[in-house]
Order: sequence, then C-alpha cells, then structure tokens
Amino acid sequence: MLDNSEYSQFLDSVSNPVVVATPVYGEAQRIVDFAIDYVNPAFSRLTLDFTHAGEKYSDISRMLPDTVDWFDLAVKTVTEDIPGEATYYAKRDRTWFHMTVDKTKNGRCIFTLSNVNELKKKEQQLTDLVYTDQLTGIPNRICFNQIFDKTMEASLKNGERVGLMLIDIDDMKSINDISGHIAGDSILRRGATLLSHFESDTIRVFRLGDDEYVVLVTSLESRD
Repeated sequence: MLDNSEYSQFLDSVSNPVVVATPVYGEAQRIVDFAIDYVNPAFSRLTLDFTHAGEKYSDISRMLPDTVDWFDLAVKTVTEDIPGEATYYAKRDRTWFHMTVDKTKNGRCIFTLSNVNELKKKEQQLTDLVYTDQLTGIPNRICFNQIFDKTMEASLKNGERVGLMLIDIDDMKSINDISGHIAGDSILRRGATLLSHFESDTIRVFRLGDDEYVVLVTSLESRD
C-alpha cells in the first residue's frame, strides 16, 4: 500500500488510469513479480474494477491486453532506471492507449495510461493521404514502390516468383475531351473497382497515375 496519503490523494484526482506496483524479488535478486500497491479510480473504471491493491501482477496478467508485455516493460524500467513506454490497442475497450512506466525513488513502478485514439485517427488519416490514391481509393504509386521493393527482397531470398501486370485504359484523352473529366474520373474509379475484385493474399492492385494501374502478383508457380 502507499504510505503517503498526500501522494495517493493526488493520484485519486488524476483523470488518467494509474497503477503503482513494487517489484517482488526472487533468487539472485531477480524480479519475479510485481505487488500492486495502488490503483486509482480511473484505472478501476477502465478495468471494471478487477484490479485491486494487495494483488500481484501474476494474478491479473491474463485479464490485461496481451498486445504489450507489461511485466517485461516494468522489469526493464526498474533494472535500467530508464522510463519505459508502449502504445497498444485494447480490443475490449476499442481504444488505443499509450502507456508510460516510471520508477520512483523508492523503487516502485508507476504505470500511467493515456487515451490516444484521436492521435491514432490522425496518423491513419495522414497515412491514407500519403499511400492512397484520392480519386479511386486504392493504393497509389508511393505505396506500390514500397511494397514492390519489399516483395523483391523477399523474392530474392526465397526464390519466389513475382509477376507484374501493367494495365491502362484506352482513349482516356478522347473521353475527357468529349464527355468531360467528370466522366473520365468515373471510368477511372470503375476501373479500380473492377481490378480490386481480383485482390487476394497474393494479388495487389495499385494506381500508378493517369489511366495506369499495376497488378502485383506473388507466389507464382509459372509464367502462365
């Protein structure tokens, strides 16, 4: 338990979920567990009150999101005296969290969680702008260049065959001149939709620009 009432009163008022724990040492001064000293109200609400002071990490570990290793992160923070951090997605809460682990002067660990859903949303929007063709909604040339480089590296390592199909729509200039760019854009989107129907684990479709698309095929058994 926390022996400083002012310390705990302060954490009680913090809106971020917070847990304070003390390392439990085994043989050769090796950390084998963490004893939970304090859980603030925000963390209790987040975890539906399944975590309480007096319990150990090993008692509740199976109920924590497995997308980040809380134990290893805390051990590293204590032994190396360097603050730890990790970002993870909690499926039950449908929330992205950023967790920081800090070491106190008396050797305790303080786990603090922050909701970073909005940040992740903005990151995804930025990624979409960079790697997605804004007209058709399929991956663009930048995305193709990155995936193609990685695909070729893997191909050279494992001897896997890779295929490329370059596809363009004929007479797009005439269509734009006669029917207008709105009609031309509609055809480009339709072309992307049709090609996307063929996508699978081994087939990816990209728009290179103008009326050009490229289809990247992996795990080919033959040229046919």
